[in-house]
Amino acid sequence: MKHLTILNFFAFVFLLTSCKSDHTQSSTVLETSKVLSIKDSVVVDANSNTEVSGSIEKGELFMKNSDCYSCHLADAKLIGPSFSEIALKYPKNNENIDLLVGKIINGGSGSWGEIPMQAHAQLKKDEVAVMVDFILSTSFNK
Repeated sequence: MKHLTILNFFAFVFLLTSCKSDHTQSSTVLETSKVLSIKDSVVVDANSNTEVSGSIEKGELFMKNSDCYSCHLADAKLIGPSFSEIALKYPKNNENIDLLVGKIINGGSGSWGEIPMQAHAQLKKDEVAVMVDFILSTSFNK
């Protein structure tokens, strides 16, 4: 039991340091070149300097400006589950969107194993809802 506790401690330390670092993601679903800029509540793709209007596009850009890809990939497990696994487990509906928004903002553990999800209290609830909508609405669930 003591060995398992030490292992959990190191897994937790790894999780914390991994979520702070900048991992490169290779995915066939997402382009990593888009950068988000928000001015006066308008979301702008900094590469093309054009306003982004769709919820799906905004969700993708919000995720790229957060640390989501430090722990998650589109179609493979990293530290946390892949976005495709999340989309399969949680069909898109208001109840699941609210549930996942709470999990992202407050953190938690137990849904996908022993490694806890880091809390993201600095994120805005409405922006996280757009991210979750993106995850549950895209080809992740194919």
